[in-house]
Amino acid sequence: MNAATNNATYVAKETGKVVGSDQNNDHKVVLLDENGVEKLYDENLPLLKRLFSDTDSNFITNDNFDFRILKVDASYLSVSGGEIYDLTNKSDFAKLAQLTGKAGMSYSSNLTDMMFSQNSSTLNSNIGDQDMLNIFFQNGMQNDAKGANKSGDLIEGKTNREVGLIINSTDQGKLKVGGDIIEFLPNKLYLKDVLNGEVLQQIAANGNDKNLLIMHSAGNEDVRKAAEVLAISNVNLGGKIDFMSVGSPVPQKQLQQVLEPIGGNLIGQYNNWKDPVTHHKTWAAVVPTMFVAGAIYGAEIGTSLMGQSSVTTGTGLENVFSAFIGGGVGGGVGGGVGYYNLQIQHPFEAYFNKDFKGLQTDIKNWSQENPPK
Repeated sequence: MNAATNNATYVAKETGKVVGSDQNNDHKVVLLDENGVEKLYDENLPLLKRLFSDTDSNFITNDNFDFRILKVDASYLSVSGGEIYDLTNKSDFAKLAQLTGKAGMSYSSNLTDMMFSQNSSTLNSNIGDQDMLNIFFQNGMQNDAKGANKSGDLIEGKTNREVGLIINSTDQGKLKVGGDIIEFLPNKLYLKDVLNGEVLQQIAANGNDKNLLIMHSAGNEDVRKAAEVLAISNVNLGGKIDFMSVGSPVPQKQLQQVLEPIGGNLIGQYNNWKDPVTHHKTWAAVVPTMFVAGAIYGAEIGTSLMGQSSVTTGTGLENVFSAFIGGGVGGGVGGGVGYYNLQIQHPFEAYFNKDFKGLQTDIKNWSQENPPK
């Protein structure tokens, strides 16, 4: 998994948005300031061509996503003037993770040790004779490192296997879960998605015949976007990762559509109809007056969320988003119902401890059938 010499994914430093790619699997990220982004366009898609030509072929697009990423020639890296980071370098990776912010991405030490203590699938002395990690958990809404560790401990207790954690923390400021929804609604690709895509690649290359990634809540959306990053770079995971989807705002079909082309295996989805995050259509039909937390969080949150109203994801996050807006503007009797279900039905522990649709059993069986190397 060594980085190539002249390939890169280009990210706007101010917004964190992916703006360009040479579509090569090179493990490089180039951060561009505002002038750098302008230069990227000027050099790779001159103004006259933008004004007078059909430029669609110069962009990477996807019908399931709302982005236009500029195709960049591989040779541009040497003249980009940006800050170049190597995702296979532990220090570079850590710096980029910090740039995603306190409500951004972090990773458990056992996972990063695995990632940066391997050369392809060969371990070094940092891992020693320990079994390689092959079970991972990716958290979602209303969560942080402490909550992710709690979920990981549940899985470890059932499997007697150490669990690696992919953590997207909730900002503990005023917005809290509202901030989660604002973060996940934009149907575009950001720096955190590039990092998560690299993590998936490193998991697939760890030498195990099989790995399991359990995705909870908006962690499913994170994986969906990471998979699209990998698709852009023509990456295939080679069937090395099995995915379990829990409490997901992303429908099973959509997950399959993004995972199958990159060699990922979605082996099950566990969604409780009482969990408002999982509802793509049904929730609005069953409880049309549901306001998840508007009456609790107030109109200010509704106003903040309204700023994102033009963005669509095709996932259940939109329904939670709509509920916040409805509650934020006017509140309502349904607010207590939706908020209660969000707190009681949605947490990973609720799914796991109830062995919902056999989730706990399936995780244990998978661990017994797929020992680590």
